[in-house]
Amino acid sequence: MRNTKINNLVISLAFYKGPGNIITYLIRLFTWSKYSHAELIFSDGTCFSSTAKEPYNGVYLSLFIFRNPLYWDLIRLPEIDQKDEKEILKYCQFLETQEFSWKGLFSFIFPFIKKEYCKWYCSEAILYVLQKGSGLHKDISIKISPKNLFLLF
Repeated sequence: MRNTKINNLVISLAFYKGPGNIITYLIRLFTWSKYSHAELIFSDGTCFSSTAKEPYNGVYLSLFIFRNPLYWDLIRLPEIDQKDEKEILKYCQFLETQEFSWKGLFSFIFPFIKKEYCKWYCSEAILYVLQKGSGLHKDISIKISPKNLFLLF
């Protein structure tokens, strides 16, 4: 189910399609996508993701703020109940403050690059916590682009 507003009762995924920098452009180019970033938004408005941008620079939990709603596509995940949401949040807290994975990002250009231990890029971290906390898509590799994460839901 696609949604343009955050529903305070349902966990959601947010996909960034707005303007960016050279890294944004390269992510979109090499993943054949309009999306360059993904965030997991909890029912209370807290978001989870990983970025190389300051002030977070790695895996983080913070308040999700729409600077421009036109730059985001949202997908509600109504199949995730409160119990699953709490479990997902535990995995997010476990990953919080781990580093951003530049190698993971470049693995879309150079597929032979292996995953770095305890380093994450946005869609990889999101799929990991969804798999561990709720069992969703547990058979899918966590090496996933924002576009392919979008297509899963």
